[in-house]
Amino acid sequence: QIVKATMKDRQLVFLSATITPGAMQFAKETSTNLKEISIEQSLEGNIIHGFIPCEEREKLELLRRIGSVQNMKAIVFSNDPFKLEGFASKLNFRGIKTAVLHSKLGKMERGRVLKDLQIGKTTLLFSTDVAARGIDLQELPYVITLDVPEKVEQYTHRSGRVGRMGKQGTVINLVTPRDKKNLFSLRGTQKLFFEHLMVSHGEIQKVEMKEKQFNENQSNEKRTKPVSNQNKKPVSSKNKQMKK
Repeated sequence: QIVKATMKDRQLVFLSATITPGAMQFAKETSTNLKEISIEQSLEGNIIHGFIPCEEREKLELLRRIGSVQNMKAIVFSNDPFKLEGFASKLNFRGIKTAVLHSKLGKMERGRVLKDLQIGKTTLLFSTDVAARGIDLQELPYVITLDVPEKVEQYTHRSGRVGRMGKQGTVINLVTPRDKKNLFSLRGTQKLFFEHLMVSHGEIQKVEMKEKQFNENQSNEKRTKPVSNQNKKPVSSKNKQMKK
């Protein structure tokens, strides 16, 4: 109705992070000489993509240690919105300044929460993918994922919060042994390398063993795995005597 109310001599520009088939159809129906300009999503850039191996029960303590790093500012993503309040409350009790970004927050409240993170009043801001849409923080140094996203588009969206305007950023994935394989599978066609990270002496540090070594170790484990003897036929005493 808004488009129909405008003059015929008009220019329409459609902008979206994700174009649905319905949105594209609407654009074609309301426009003439439509031109599409798309920017290919990329995980490359001035961003360190890393992982810290852990068990599920260790994630809270890891977040406390990460939150204790000097000048730490990070958005913490989770696939489960019910985790956010619990983690934030427990970390606040342990002295880490946290906040939760809800999709239902009003514009004023949302702006205040983001400003608190920007100025350092908040250390860890917990959010879901939906609530974080449209966030534009120019100097955010870290993004942390509590859960490995299901799709590479989600990972691209999360990691895109850091490394803006040429700034360096780091994505820290807290992964259980089962999640590690899922994390590596997100690379797809992207030229992405995952660094093994750890929290030591109040800093985020790289571990010398890198992904290539990890993959080699995995392959070696498969090659050196003992073969089951269930399918082997027992050697009879008669055959033993013949060999002698």
